[in-house]
Amino acid sequence: MIEDASNEMLSRQRKLADKVKKAKIAARAAGSYEFPFSMTDKFSNKPYVARLGWDEEKSQITRDFEKSFMQAEGFDSHVTVSGIFKAAETDIFEIREGVTKIKIAAKGKLHFLCRKYDSEKFGYVQAYLAGVIDVDELLEICKDVPKEVVVPDDLKD
Repeated sequence: MIEDASNEMLSRQRKLADKVKKAKIAARAAGSYEFPFSMTDKFSNKPYVARLGWDEEKSQITRDFEKSFMQAEGFDSHVTVSGIFKAAETDIFEIREGVTKIKIAAKGKLHFLCRKYDSEKFGYVQAYLAGVIDVDELLEICKDVPKEVVVPDDLKD
């Protein structure tokens, strides 16, 4: 009896969390943008755009690939992928344009956060998607600040 009640409570919590997530997405969508995408690359490195999300049950990133893009196969095993994708404020995307980059939609532009295989910064992207850190923290962590180069005294002329 207690186990059934516990399972029911967990089920209701998950449904409520899902409703909250959908409401947040709808609120962000009020400030939505459209971005063009066009890239040609080898078929083995096919360009794509995927909106990143978070699966609460599995505690992992989800990828929703843009399916409305046009594809044209060319010569020498190359493919061109092009189209327009929509983004709400603070949506996160994985975009393969030669290399795979993680970008965020903010203030009408796509801003670079990190490369997919930058494990340190990508970990913060995961934390943002999981709701552990907010967007301001993510942007502060991922911004590229040029580091000052210090030349040791014994190497100076």
